[in-house]
Amino acid sequence: MIKKNDVIALLDENLVPVLPRLVGAIVSFITIPILIKNVGLEIFGIFSLFVAFRFVQAFADLGFANSLVGVLINNKFNVGQSEFKKLIVSLMKFNFVMALLFFLVFFVFDLSNLFEISDLYKLDFEVSFIIFIFGSIPFFTISIIQKVYISQEKYLLSSALVNGIYILSNFGIVIASFFSRPLPYMIAMLVVIPSISSLLLMIRMLRKFPNVQTSNLSSSDFRYSARSFLILQVSTSIATQIDAVMLGLFLSPIDVGIFSASSKVLSVILFFIVFSLTPIWTIVNNLILVKNRLGIIQYFRRTLQIYLSLAIVFSLAFFIFYDSINALVYDGIVEIPLSLKITFSVWIPIFVVWQIMGNFMNGLDQQNWLVKFYLVNTSANFILSYACLAFTKDLASTVAASCVTTCLFLILPMFVRFRAIINSLPHN
Repeated sequence: MIKKNDVIALLDENLVPVLPRLVGAIVSFITIPILIKNVGLEIFGIFSLFVAFRFVQAFADLGFANSLVGVLINNKFNVGQSEFKKLIVSLMKFNFVMALLFFLVFFVFDLSNLFEISDLYKLDFEVSFIIFIFGSIPFFTISIIQKVYISQEKYLLSSALVNGIYILSNFGIVIASFFSRPLPYMIAMLVVIPSISSLLLMIRMLRKFPNVQTSNLSSSDFRYSARSFLILQVSTSIATQIDAVMLGLFLSPIDVGIFSASSKVLSVILFFIVFSLTPIWTIVNNLILVKNRLGIIQYFRRTLQIYLSLAIVFSLAFFIFYDSINALVYDGIVEIPLSLKITFSVWIPIFVVWQIMGNFMNGLDQQNWLVKFYLVNTSANFILSYACLAFTKDLASTVAASCVTTCLFLILPMFVRFRAIINSLPHN
């Protein structure tokens, strides 16, 4: 007889890791067509820029949130309420000062002109930027900590809460899109709902801490973790958000809107491929635990062959049927150039190989090497994207740059390292 705990464990292991992508894909697929029809491509493109601006939070936080999380986990969250409150308040003050600095940078560099925002939407852009800065950065630290704390208790509950907040925020954004000047209200929904939710969850979390003084939190560990996490945090944020920002700098908000909308169609395809891969990693991890060299090699080849073939089929289907999908989802409003359709189609099999290699590397406990590979790839992608967009002014340049750098600076190094690790295992 199947027990309730066994079902929960199965969900935690297989469904929860991909649940945010599932929710993101479904919510985006429903809400983005509504947003584009309500506000048009230009405002949607400006809104997409603000979504991409989230990478500034990684700079503003300087890795302190993840640093504190590391110390809390080491102490099994057995820390005093009073001491923890002081740390949280100090970090929020620090985040607020960083928000002020970004606010000053905004006025010095005049981002509305930098991103070529039309005069019609310039005031809305400036108001939205102020809301974004002061509505998100001061609360970034507590949002990281409360997510980790909930995950320590119940992984499934943590994922449900986080995704529930995400859905509520998107529902608010859709409502805001019906207003006469929608952009500031859409940005408010984007940042204020998650920030308030994080604050309320943090208050609830603090009540569970013992109301005693303690000296478990080590300041030396805190400083060390801040330096190490900064590298991964910043590089990951830039890697996931830089494309839209680069397009905004070199092209126009409309191009950003076209890129973001068409990317969502692609993300649905990528999600189903990643989701189908999830159960495989349990088998792979078991082979790695027993150091079954031959089994790992055979399973790697089989997985690569099956899913690379599947990715090629999806890639061809995306290229052939994109216009039909566009007509169905966006009523033909989002028309992407042929070059972008080609590069998106090429990206699908590259993405699948990257996911397979990355998961095998994680299973082999090669996270430190992965961090190095991601850092190099992010740097190379930024340089190549900048060069391509500067010379070609082509919407597909940023995706083409990602294809090239991911192959040369991510997949190839991972394969070389993977082969070296496999060769070091005992022959069965």
